[in-house]
Amino acid sequence: MQKWRNIRKKERTGPNIVKFEQAKKALNAAREDYESEHNKLMEELPQFFNGRIEYFQPCFEALIKSQINYYTECFHIYAELAAHLKGEEFSVIDDEKYEVILQQKLSDIRALSIVIDD
Repeated sequence: MQKWRNIRKKERTGPNIVKFEQAKKALNAAREDYESEHNKLMEELPQFFNGRIEYFQPCFEALIKSQINYYTECFHIYAELAAHLKGEEFSVIDDEKYEVILQQKLSDIRALSIVIDD
């Protein structure tokens, strides 16, 4: 664009007229390319923007389903392990009872001959 303006300001001699015409053709070609690409983008960008839901929705759905599957499996494994360790169905114990059990286990560990109490 700047080149075209500079040539237009020069004297109207033979070589300058040829340069002017070449610059004018190059400018018109660039303008046509720009308008073509602009029109394509104006058509495709709204379609692309509207397509985001169709793309992300299955991705989020798959993520949520995998999380549900993972946490369900973790719960079942934990429940099985708790039942196996307790010899009964999983039950919740209160904090006081847990503290007593914990202290009893720690006392048993301290009573071992391989443990040195500082």
